[in-house]
This record gives sequence, C-alpha cells and structure tokens, in this order.
Amino acid sequence: MPIVFHRKKTMRTLTCISCVLIVLSILTKISTFVFGHGYIYGFLPKFDLDKEANIPTVFAVLLLFVASLLFYMMSLIPEKQPIPKQDPKSHYRFLSLLFLYLAFDEGSSIHELMIDPLRDRFHLTGIFRFSWVIVGIILVALLILYFYRFILSRPTYMKKGFILAGMIFIGGALGVEMIGGYYSSVYGELNLTYGLITIVEESGEFFGCLVLINTLLQGIQNSLPNSTLSIDLHD
Repeated sequence: MPIVFHRKKTMRTLTCISCVLIVLSILTKISTFVFGHGYIYGFLPKFDLDKEANIPTVFAVLLLFVASLLFYMMSLIPEKQPIPKQDPKSHYRFLSLLFLYLAFDEGSSIHELMIDPLRDRFHLTGIFRFSWVIVGIILVALLILYFYRFILSRPTYMKKGFILAGMIFIGGALGVEMIGGYYSSVYGELNLTYGLITIVEESGEFFGCLVLINTLLQGIQNSLPNSTLSIDLHD
C-alpha cells in the first residue's frame, strides 16, 4: 500500500513550527532584557534559539537530518537523462553525509570548540570574534568549487532551490554570525539587540533548510511518477 506524502502540507507544517519557535524566542528575549524575567521556572530557556539542548535545537537537528535523508533518497533515483562525466549519485551521497554531520554538529556544537583556541592564538575580535567562521568560510569556498558543476547540471527548479537555500543558510550561519561577532565585541551580548541578532542567524538556518527540503521533495516527486517505490508524493 503506497504511503501518500503531501509535500505542500508538510512544508506548511514545518514552516509554521519554525515561525512559532522564532516568535517564542523573540518573546523570550523581550522578557529577559525588557522585563528582567529570563528564566520563569526554566520555561524560557527551552525556547531560546541562542541556547543549546532545547526545543529549537531538536527541531534544527530534525530539519538537517531530513535533508540528509532526502539527499540519500535522491542518490537512489536513476537520472532520466544522464549527463556524461557527471556522477550525481556520489554528489548526493556526499551531501547526505555532510548534512548528517551538520545535524550531529547542531546537536553537539562541535564547531564552537574552535572559537577559544583560534581567538586566543590570533587575538581575533570584531567580525571574527566567533572565530570558527574563518574555518567555515574556507570550507564553504571549497564546497562551492567542488559542487558548482553539479548544481548547474540540475534541472532549473532544483538549481534555483539549491542556490537560494545555500544563500539563506550560509547567510545566517556565517554572515549574521559575523555581524553578531562585531556587535558582541563592541556592545557585549547581554542586551536585546544581540539577542535579536542571534534569532536572525538561527532563522536563516531554519528557512535555508526548509527551502532545501522543499526542493529535494520536488526533485523526488518529479523523478518518481512511474516508479515502483511505495511512496506517493502529492501536493
């Protein structure tokens, strides 16, 4: 019996959850820095996007894991029109492993372990206060060089989706993180403005993942109309 999967309903649900978590986190920051109540029996930290091991973290890990799973599913689907000298399966599997690692890193904050050693060694401040972004920029540049031919070879809707998702996700994870680093260096972190900057950062990661997931679901949907797989994707 086929499993009926409604892509648009699923994306609306994930988007609504993201928006609710963002609004709750904004209210958390306002309660903390405007009204002086940042704990309230431990309830507020559970919805703070800038904290670890809470509800937004679990949701972020889930989004990254779903993206990893969808990339792997794409690697199992034969290309309708194979492109010479292109091996999309290996690229999709590489991306699946990459997002699996990102999900693990999101839950454990491994990348933040680089901050203090790099900052102390090179006396970094300003936009590089959160010094892991230097490593992040280098890795992103290398990934772009490796994947750009593959991305350009994808159907137009996937190509646009991948590029948009990357811009939103990287813009949040690295771009806004650098803005936050500069603001933190000048004004500190115990204020409402810095709190809102962190929310923008995490929101970029949320919505970048959502665009990516939607693009991958479209890719699977368009590739499996006559497949024997027992998954029926509908809008």
